[in-house]
Amino acid sequence: MIDSARPFPATIQTSSPAAGGQSGDSQIGWKLFFILAGLLLLVQGFELPKIADWSLFAFFDPGTAFKGDVLISAGMRPAIDFGYTHGLASLIFAHWALKIFGRNPVGYILTTSCLEILMAGAITLFMRAMAAPRRAVIWLCCALAIAVMPAYLTLTHPLEATLLLWAIAMQARGNRRVALLLCTLCLFVKPSMGYVYGLLLLILIFWDYIEHGKSFVSLMRELLPAMIGGIIVALGCIRQFGLRSLLLTIIPITGLRTYTDTHFGFLFGRGQRFWSPEYHGPLYYFLTPAGIWLAMLLVIIWKLPRLLAQFRPGLPGRRVETLVCLGIMQLAFVFGFYGWRHSWEYYSYMPVLFLTGLLAMENISRRLLITVCSFAILSQATTVAIAASGWIIKVRNRQTGGLWAYRRQAKEWNHVVQLTRDEPTLVLSNGFLPWMAPGMYMPSSWFPEPGITTPPELRRIERQTDRALFVVTWRSYGNKGMWHQRVFRHYRRQFIPLWRGRYMTVWVRLQAVRLLGAADVRLPHRLASHHARGPMKISPSTRGDIHRPDPASGFHVQTRP
Repeated sequence: MIDSARPFPATIQTSSPAAGGQSGDSQIGWKLFFILAGLLLLVQGFELPKIADWSLFAFFDPGTAFKGDVLISAGMRPAIDFGYTHGLASLIFAHWALKIFGRNPVGYILTTSCLEILMAGAITLFMRAMAAPRRAVIWLCCALAIAVMPAYLTLTHPLEATLLLWAIAMQARGNRRVALLLCTLCLFVKPSMGYVYGLLLLILIFWDYIEHGKSFVSLMRELLPAMIGGIIVALGCIRQFGLRSLLLTIIPITGLRTYTDTHFGFLFGRGQRFWSPEYHGPLYYFLTPAGIWLAMLLVIIWKLPRLLAQFRPGLPGRRVETLVCLGIMQLAFVFGFYGWRHSWEYYSYMPVLFLTGLLAMENISRRLLITVCSFAILSQATTVAIAASGWIIKVRNRQTGGLWAYRRQAKEWNHVVQLTRDEPTLVLSNGFLPWMAPGMYMPSSWFPEPGITTPPELRRIERQTDRALFVVTWRSYGNKGMWHQRVFRHYRRQFIPLWRGRYMTVWVRLQAVRLLGAADVRLPHRLASHHARGPMKISPSTRGDIHRPDPASGFHVQTRP
């Protein structure tokens, strides 16, 4: 049975505090920090072909970090001029981080590396506060690559993880006021888990105030740092983007709308693809993190009621208090705002730290510890195999902006460049292409998907589509992409498929086909011969002739790696 009042198990320190003060504990803390930080950077370096993937940045979420920076640099307001599902502080952070490290994938990865070093510091502090024994350290090292991702879909997620991990560490040390301050800052980064954790901390602070009859001054001492920090950040966001943008992002209205429109959810939505046997065979649960993650979730459901039964607020029970908060937050995430198949990565550190805390408070047999650690290591087999194969089968060249890409992807992209040579071409991408040929441009949108785009943003995309002779779409978007939505039906009727690859489809304006008088099969050859005579001049609609768009009307990137 878990008992917070019993003596702690033997901890990993070279000398006791009584005998040697804090020097031994600090030395072990630094050792553990360097071990954790080194492991995180080592995993990140090994998975570089996977995380510095061309298709990932060019057509998916990581590219939004650059698009958001470009949009706010042009004076556009989040949630007004373009849809934005995160907090305003994340845009400010990304702007300065990319300004320091470079507005490119290298800058993105370096920013993530710095945040992961800070995460390692927070986890080290948590381990010291929990008086973690050797078995807990062994488990943590085995599961570290599950707890902290080598790279995240956006810069918002590692920034949120850094703030929350430091808040958890501060709470484990008995410092709720700093933990509440960090949760308050987290609301301006990603208004989701910060609300849950902040509410739990407020309940604990007020419960402690009532239970022990503390003075009003002591209560305000706990609340004042969060209040001052929140006001300062709010004023900074208002000064940068305006009050309306702050109000529209501090309350996750766009995120809730997107959650509903895209059928997110753990039990009944798109999240089923992560855990349901309907989509996977038995080996999936052993060779991917899915199995160990689900096992940790079951442990939380099993242990949390027992922790709640013995929990009492106050400093002596801070370990139990921290584990209770971790368990409640994990359940709130799973059953409240779990999104799609890979959403488990956003807060994967919570179940890992929960189990780490249990190992610090309960003895388990050596055989069980070996089994659990082996399960954690085995669950990373698929990830290791994909990362290792990336060094062999992926290529880098000028067309991929120096990023790694599968050979077929690079070959298809080169074919698209040749096919649309110098003509106005809209690449309808959710990401940010590191290199594009002259004539190509992306929509001036943060994430052009239904439920996220604002009316002014949608009108910009329509104008940019109206100027295009070609439109390039990424096939895996399927019917969920902007191109296949009802709002684009009028524009889609003006185009026909010119070429379909495994990854991309090139659409050509129907009037160009009529002008050249070519059948679909021969059209690419007719266009190739027409390219030699110069850019095509046709009138697709009454709004004007096709021409190369002004830089303000679409993202243009012509850089060399």
